[in-house]
Amino acid sequence: MAFAGARRLRGREPKLGLMGWQVAGAVGGMALAGYGRRRRTVELERHRRELAARVERAEIEGRSNIAAGTDALIDAVQRATVLVHLATGHTAENRAGSWKSELAHQIRQDYAFLGDVLANFQAESNAVPDLRAIVRFDVDAATGPLLLTRDQAEELRTHLAALGLRGRHQVTARNDRAATEVIVGNHSIRLALAERDVKLTFDAIPGGFGWSAVWLAVANGKTRENVPGWASFGPAALAVAAMFEFHRDGVKGGGQASRPKSLKISSALTIGATIAQTLTMRNTSGAGGTSRFPFTLSMRGYGLVAMLCWRDLSPSGRSAAASVGVANGIIGWLLTPKPRSRREGLADSIWPAQAVVLAGSLAAAIDADAA
Repeated sequence: MAFAGARRLRGREPKLGLMGWQVAGAVGGMALAGYGRRRRTVELERHRRELAARVERAEIEGRSNIAAGTDALIDAVQRATVLVHLATGHTAENRAGSWKSELAHQIRQDYAFLGDVLANFQAESNAVPDLRAIVRFDVDAATGPLLLTRDQAEELRTHLAALGLRGRHQVTARNDRAATEVIVGNHSIRLALAERDVKLTFDAIPGGFGWSAVWLAVANGKTRENVPGWASFGPAALAVAAMFEFHRDGVKGGGQASRPKSLKISSALTIGATIAQTLTMRNTSGAGGTSRFPFTLSMRGYGLVAMLCWRDLSPSGRSAAASVGVANGIIGWLLTPKPRSRREGLADSIWPAQAVVLAGSLAAAIDADAA
């Protein structure tokens, strides 16, 4: 606004279009901040649910261990109750036995006893006429009552089926905070708990594709390269589609989209847009005859996405990302109509470099904010 006022005081018409990038930057920053807040809210709610499930499991495991450890006492109370009834005719409520059966019923609704899973698998495997395929599990008293989640029970069945077991096998198991290890004969099966650590950082890759869409669409402007709509809005629409796709991937993938996939799609968009926009631009020069280089627009989005992926790439992945950037610059330069100024091309390359610096600062700011 101060800039527009200064132009008017000097008798010149204010050009609000010159403020477009500043406005876009402010709106984009607010959108990214809002996206980050929403992702953190979702992550905290997911963590709250998982924590509640872990607390419930710990409580049930404790009650189950108490029940298993007091088997002898409960059996003695039940026998005493029967003897009292026979001697006096008085019927007493068998609370000990009912408590134990109710606990087992409650556990089986959401969990599975390791002994039950093995017994069911044994029964299903032995329901064949071939006696050579008979399998039998010897489970000790401490292993049978071990609790498994539904996912762990299903994973155990899958592993047992893949082993093709025959004959007799001793089964033992041990628990830790991260997994349950079931040892069947000479085979060890590790059943991990489907729990994740809470991550308050959020993935900025969708935002990187959103900005790519803006830069790809800009080339259609009459005061810019003035490329046809299909060459600007087409790639921009693909970038928007990629933005939503990687948002969904991030939600499903524990908060982070696939880096190799992100880089491949961004590379294809960048090179495709560079070729299409450079070959079809109507304004090959700007004010004062300066050369136009539309490939620097697509390079801004690519630089942003590539740097957001950089920390998670392997050395070969980083080399490939850098090679794509160099190749895109060479292709854009060779396709730019002559005469073309090397000095102006070098000056225009500052903008993709700025996007790279922005991506590095953005990633560091997100990590610092979540610390």
